[in-house]
Amino acid sequence: MKNGFTLVEAVVAVAIIVIAGFSILAAASRCAAVAANVRNHHDAVAVLDLGELDHPYVATNDMDDIEVDPAPYGKFTFSRIVQQMPDEDDFYVVKTRVSWNSKGKQVYEEVETLLFSTNR
Repeated sequence: MKNGFTLVEAVVAVAIIVIAGFSILAAASRCAAVAANVRNHHDAVAVLDLGELDHPYVATNDMDDIEVDPAPYGKFTFSRIVQQMPDEDDFYVVKTRVSWNSKGKQVYEEVETLLFSTNR
């Protein structure tokens, strides 16, 4: 009886270790991508708050004063548009958006608010 492993046993053990290693690397890579995505969404919420502070939206304002052209905040852009609801004279949809580029794609977070106002 010989001591040690045969060549086949050694190759199988190395194959199992390599497969496990690649699985761990793939999982770690996916975790890093998810963490970057979460960080961007967290920063977008912070930019939304900053934009609301810099460009307050008061229902007594004229509708044109509520709108905000795209304003840069680092790699993010804050904007707000006001659209009149169809078939409604005094109801408006206010869309506040924070957008940024992620992996070459335009990504955004958007908040829609209904507004009743007679100040158009």
